[in-house]
Amino acid sequence: MSPAARVAVVSLCAVILLGLGGTSRLLASAAADELAAITGTLWKWQGTLMNDDSRRVPDDPAKYTLRLDADGSLSVQADCNVHGGTYTAIGQQLALTVTHGTMAMGPPDSLDQAYLKDLSQIRLFLVSEGQLFLDLPYDSGTMRFAP
Repeated sequence: MSPAARVAVVSLCAVILLGLGGTSRLLASAAADELAAITGTLWKWQGTLMNDDSRRVPDDPAKYTLRLDADGSLSVQADCNVHGGTYTAIGQQLALTVTHGTMAMGPPDSLDQAYLKDLSQIRLFLVSEGQLFLDLPYDSGTMRFAP
């Protein structure tokens, strides 16, 4: 390959890489904006719609809350119990890990165990019209939260 052709190839590669770098920065910035939209807010669980059209709806959304903080920590209220833990987010992928909590006995019709189980299985998040949607694996259902 001639020196002139080598320079042309290297220049073309540089242009392509710089262009891709700009795209990845834009994507990273968009992901950071999405994450910023969900951190620092006390989200109240409005219910979960399963893919078989069954629903779990709390009698009082204020008893079932989720808060994600910018430092990667989370806090959860599940009926009469409070819990803490961590989360990780990459793009719109989200993983929640509840690591500790109180163990008070709730009322017999409490949704606390189903709520905690669903939170532990979350895979994706989406913010739309001021609400937070958390998707369960295998498209099995979606949890909906409002501020």
